[in-house]
Amino acid sequence: MTTGSRCGTDVMSGTAFGVGLFRDELGFTTVGMATALLVSLALTFAVVGAGWTASRAGDVQAVADAAALAGEDMVAAYTTIAQVLDACVLSLGLLGVIVMAVGLVLTIIPPIAEAGMQMVSWAQDLLQRRAEFARRCMEGLRRLEELLPGLVVFNSAAVVSANAGETLHYAGCAVPYPTESQSDLGALDDGLNGDDLASTADELREAAAKAEEAKRVADKLQEAGWQADCAAEPHCLYERAAQLADLSPLLNPLYDSPDLWNFGVPLNRARTYYAARLAAEGLGGGDDVEQTRAAACRRAFYAFALRATSMGSYEEQLDGQVLACELPSLPRNPEEMRATTLYTDPLWPTSIGPAGTVLHASASCPACTGIALPASLQMQEAGLVGECEVCHMSSYYLGQVASATTNVGTGFEYWWAQVVEASQGYQEARNEQLQAEEELRDAQSKANEYFQAALELLGCPRPRLCPPGAYGCIGIVLREGGARNAAGSSEFAAPAELPAGAAISGATLAPDEATQDNDVLSSFFDAVVGPEGELSLGGVLDGVVSLWATLLKGYGALSQRLGEAADNAFGAMELVPGLEFSRAIRRRIGDVIDAGGFAPADLRLRKPVLVNTAQIAAKAGVAEDDIRATLLSLPAGAGPIDVARAFALHYIDTGDIPEEVVVAELPVPGREEGIPLTVNLRELVAGDAA
Repeated sequence: MTTGSRCGTDVMSGTAFGVGLFRDELGFTTVGMATALLVSLALTFAVVGAGWTASRAGDVQAVADAAALAGEDMVAAYTTIAQVLDACVLSLGLLGVIVMAVGLVLTIIPPIAEAGMQMVSWAQDLLQRRAEFARRCMEGLRRLEELLPGLVVFNSAAVVSANAGETLHYAGCAVPYPTESQSDLGALDDGLNGDDLASTADELREAAAKAEEAKRVADKLQEAGWQADCAAEPHCLYERAAQLADLSPLLNPLYDSPDLWNFGVPLNRARTYYAARLAAEGLGGGDDVEQTRAAACRRAFYAFALRATSMGSYEEQLDGQVLACELPSLPRNPEEMRATTLYTDPLWPTSIGPAGTVLHASASCPACTGIALPASLQMQEAGLVGECEVCHMSSYYLGQVASATTNVGTGFEYWWAQVVEASQGYQEARNEQLQAEEELRDAQSKANEYFQAALELLGCPRPRLCPPGAYGCIGIVLREGGARNAAGSSEFAAPAELPAGAAISGATLAPDEATQDNDVLSSFFDAVVGPEGELSLGGVLDGVVSLWATLLKGYGALSQRLGEAADNAFGAMELVPGLEFSRAIRRRIGDVIDAGGFAPADLRLRKPVLVNTAQIAAKAGVAEDDIRATLLSLPAGAGPIDVARAFALHYIDTGDIPEEVVVAELPVPGREEGIPLTVNLRELVAGDAA
């Protein structure tokens, strides 16, 4: 049989047996086809197993990435908490100091000094409570930093565990670097308590009240003197001088207000007036003895008044100090005349007659013959000289010269007497005012220095945050070996099996540009004041909460907001005359801002981002090789506790995490009791901000 013979020949042939088993001249043989199918199936299953192994082997890196990010999430949450607390401490300090400064300004305004003292007291209480709040913040943040490594380990270990499956077993956690806190929180407790500022309040109030009272007395006297000299209607010293002596406006000036007027004005007016009256007064004479006597008495009085006013003095320095204010009183009756030189000086002619030496009103007296030495009225009343039987000159007539003009409004001496009365005590009152104002300036200078010191304390560098994980977190994940791909096994290929593996990854915090204008502080403020909106303290403290909102929400651009807050607080006071003190304090704020004491704060939220582990290791001052060596030294089957211990970290489990940590008690303006600020750690590690 041909066919059988051919087959037999081929099979028995060496060459034909090797190749012909799989292929002949007609194509692939049955054996060849079966072999090709078996090889293809074996290769297919082998590739599937290799792909499964490769994909699962790479998953450990993704888990390490997730662990590093989860650990750094805890650091981001802590950073936000610390930033809010620092904003509260700083804004409350600025609020207390500005309200204190406004109160100090108000204390120098006597009508509202008590309101100023109320503000000072309130601000001092706020600053003292704020100092305690700052200390509690330091304690609370340190407590959080102590818990932070454990929270990092716990949160990252939970993420690692969540990525494990039935056949894949991961273990590990994130290691924060630095592993211990290196934060400097001392700037939170800046030592500001407001005691020095408050101590000047009483001093300012007393000095201001003293200056105000002295000014009131001096101004009242000056007003009275000006009224008598220039403003009384229908007569006054100015009007009488113009009418009675016909003085020109150049010699007889008029002042429309007491602001530029002083007691030297009526003194010069009186000198000019009496000189003119003396020059115009006739000698009398003739047979009219009474006119002769009256003219002689007036000449004597005018000459005396001119000498008296010429000896008077008024001297005032540019600073307002009155060195002299001596305006002479003029006699208005015989009794007062007897106390002057009109009575004691020998002003009167005498003559010697049959009855002896007699005193005359004038040499023009018909009875004055044989003139002798002049005599005084005092000599006459002492009996040394006699009285003329014709003119009857005596102290009575001379004493009556100014009596009428002093007691009626049409007389020059009437208004002069009022000017003199107003001048008495003016020098003392005005100088007491100047002394009190000097004491007030000293107190203001002291308050300014305290205010400057307070601003400098607040403007010192803010706390330097460097908590565990500040440089970053390195996620360390171990994968147990032995996992098999049962779905890919068959008679053609053995099940794929993963070997043990490990991976590390790094994450650090980076500012999120999308949160450039984040409203964390606004939300915090709204939560503090409650749904009812802005609190009202009533009275002079109204608007304080708005001021705090401005400072707190403006923490990021504090130099600008501080200037705005100061303008708002002191702006209205610029309308009150004489409040240079408030302008000086406002300038102090500007000086501190210009000096850079309040640098803008970066309020962008921080988010974890993946980075090269070498970057974190370099910042932490550790060798990356040491981290890898520690990782490789871990025993087979190591868990998160083993990883934490290997890197000297404290591992905590759910039961060790306190539900809440009270960071501090916030002193809220307008509320007697503070508001506890708490952090819910269990929600925090679950991924929600507390």
